[in-house]
Amino acid sequence: MENIIIQDEIEKHDVQRYRFKVLGSMPHHEEQNSEPQDVTPAPDNTTSTAPKTAENVEGGFVEELLKRSDELSSNIIKFQMQIEKQEADFEQRLKEEVTREKALSFQEGYDKAKADLESSYQTIVETFEHSNQKLNDKLNELEKGYKKTEKELANSAIEIAEEIIKKELTQASSEIAVSLAKNLMSEVQKANHVTLKVNPDNFQALEAIYKENEKITVETDDAISKGGVILLSESGNLDGTISERLAKVKHLLKDS
Repeated sequence: MENIIIQDEIEKHDVQRYRFKVLGSMPHHEEQNSEPQDVTPAPDNTTSTAPKTAENVEGGFVEELLKRSDELSSNIIKFQMQIEKQEADFEQRLKEEVTREKALSFQEGYDKAKADLESSYQTIVETFEHSNQKLNDKLNELEKGYKKTEKELANSAIEIAEEIIKKELTQASSEIAVSLAKNLMSEVQKANHVTLKVNPDNFQALEAIYKENEKITVETDDAISKGGVILLSESGNLDGTISERLAKVKHLLKDS
């Protein structure tokens, strides 16, 4: 290939070797001014240096590309590590929030269950106290009724006893008088002299028993009902009449 500039006229021209720029690092304004001049280099210089310049440009471009690739990989790794750290922090915060919510929910549930149990317990206590009061009132009412019934039964029993005694007195008043006299005599055994007063209908029965006893005197008294006996002695007087004995029983029942 022939040179455009004639060898004899090469000294009239300013011929410089063209330097290639790396595309990634070349400024925009330099790209506009980087058009080669219309100059043909000297055959011997340009022909020998062109391959080396292309190799240098290609090596620099590859080196810059590798450098940028390393930086990009490093940034990606850093970004990935940052994401992993953020994910770990988020997971830790999530676990803490879950644990806190569990504890809060458990406490709320515990407080609610405790309040419900206390309310139920109070209701049960109030119900029990109300039932217990009703039972006590009913018991008092039954006790009053029992006492009233008991007195009524006792009075009825005394009335029945009086009727039975009256019937027995019409048939066996002397035997009753003798029995009462013996009971009264057992209470004044140390007395020196005793007087027994009885109804005239019972005189013969008691006189037949005590006529040979000098310490005992039997006398009649119309004021004494049949079957009754009154004992007189220096140790004291004892009323063994039927009416008196029934009166004592009634008095005891009334006091009870």
